[in-house]
Amino acid sequence: MDASPIVAVASCAGDLEAVSELLSALPAECGAAFIIVQDLNSGPESLPTEALATRTILPVMHTGLRAF
Repeated sequence: MDASPIVAVASCAGDLEAVSELLSALPAECGAAFIIVQDLNSGPESLPTEALATRTILPVMHTGLRAF
């Protein structure tokens, strides 16, 4: 079984630019899965899937899961 690393990134509401910079610096074949967890309770949804998808060549998906 091939084990690929999983990288979790926690972010506050409004950190779209910082997350975008991280993802845009990654190569297409980085070999890791990135999970972005953002606190949306303190502000509006600021990590839209569409916005991130335009800033990286990696595939971007939204789970739609919420803690509350």
